[in-house]
Amino acid sequence: MHVCVRAIAVMVLRRLASLGLLVGCSMGVVTGEEISSPAMPERTAIRLLKALDDRGMPDVALWVLERVDADKDSGAKVKQEVAFRRAAALVALTKTESDPVRRSELLDNAQKAFDAFLDSEPAIDRRIEALMQKGGLLIARGRVAMDQSKRPGADAAKLHADAGVFFDSAIATDRKSTRLNSSHLVISYAVFCLKK
Repeated sequence: MHVCVRAIAVMVLRRLASLGLLVGCSMGVVTGEEISSPAMPERTAIRLLKALDDRGMPDVALWVLERVDADKDSGAKVKQEVAFRRAAALVALTKTESDPVRRSELLDNAQKAFDAFLDSEPAIDRRIEALMQKGGLLIARGRVAMDQSKRPGADAAKLHADAGVFFDSAIATDRKSTRLNSSHLVISYAVFCLKK
């Protein structure tokens, strides 16, 4: 796993540098020691993915995610992170996609990736973040359905019903994230008080 991730990190960093998006490794993505280390930690892969996300490069992130996911030696933490990052990258790609059919397909794949991530029972903070992003994704899917209903020859009634289902699911997802967030804050405060 570590050799594969190191090779991917080196390729991506070189590509970023060639595009003028990264000057050396001094931007805090990956240190030179981590790249040359034979036992590069998994956190480097996660940091690389975060850096790609921060720089708005979802297409490159998807490429890296495919390679990390295909690596049979990837640890459970990285595998879990792959599902979350894949969903987020797919959602980011939809923002520049003009074809509504392709956009709908990307959103569908992103929803499946978020569901896979949520099924893996992530930490509460990540679960809340995933639920919030999934709610936004469901709203986007509803909007796509509404836009498609305006096209000539479209089954407007069916597409409006589909949009309603997406909007209702978004509301339910938002409620779930709000409940989790509220209970998480209460528990965090209780733990803080107990530590005093």
